[in-house]
Amino acid sequence: MARTLWTAFLLLIASKAWGQVGVDIRFERRDFLLFEPIELQVRITNYMSEPIDMSRMSGGGSWLDFYVTANEDEQIDPTEKQLKVPQLMLLPGEMKTVTVDLLPRFLLREPGEYQVVAEVTHRGKTVNSKPAKFTISNSPSIWQQEYTAPADSKDPNKEVRPRLYSLHIHGVKQTHMLYLRIQNPEAHRVYCTTPLGDVVNYGDPKARIDRQGNIHILHQSGTRIFTYTSFSPNGKNLSTRFFSNVSSNPVMFAASDDETMVVGGEELFEKDDKVEQVIPTAPLARSPSQDRK
Repeated sequence: MARTLWTAFLLLIASKAWGQVGVDIRFERRDFLLFEPIELQVRITNYMSEPIDMSRMSGGGSWLDFYVTANEDEQIDPTEKQLKVPQLMLLPGEMKTVTVDLLPRFLLREPGEYQVVAEVTHRGKTVNSKPAKFTISNSPSIWQQEYTAPADSKDPNKEVRPRLYSLHIHGVKQTHMLYLRIQNPEAHRVYCTTPLGDVVNYGDPKARIDRQGNIHILHQSGTRIFTYTSFSPNGKNLSTRFFSNVSSNPVMFAASDDETMVVGGEELFEKDDKVEQVIPTAPLARSPSQDRK
């Protein structure tokens, strides 16, 4: 009964929108892998006959926040991190969309069904959106490896960096995506859960960790397409390259100096989602660390 009254209240508030500002929310997709960014699109509409500055109208605080529940009635606590809310100016009748990531703001650390409501503060009043549902799920790793990376050169304390690297496959709409997760289990910290692209079942992804703790992955992402990616121990993308297997399959291996090499096949350079150039990789192909500028 309480859940029904709460939903009816939110719908009533959203429909009124105080006659000044309207707010709607939507997800590009509603199913997320545990610890990956949960991106939500928030559409704000100015129904007034004058321009409005959302930051100024909020009284100096953040003009946007959210209310997240599990199973529609259990409130999810926020973290100490504040939302990065952009400055927003709206002309009369204008509508703008901002994209926010819910993961840093809320303790969304368990698989399950969730619901979110956007709360917009305008002239001392709160305008709520209709609820939007989303799902967080997890998948077992298809590969994982522990490694203690050396200290970051910028770290004054020179502390080593224990890491657990893992690869996961997660269904996204009608496809399957390969994900990389980097975490420090001892500190209960996740540095990234990042999609690497589509994955096909023609062969297992290949991964290696170099002496600096950078991870290198080569996987087949299409019928004749292979994707190479590398990431730092802190989850920063270092390189992304694409190869075809017209003449032979590209192969990733470690050179004698620990440099990661990709040889075989043909390297693809893309522009505007179209293949711009195809270059066969020689037996002594350039290392991914020597990417074109």
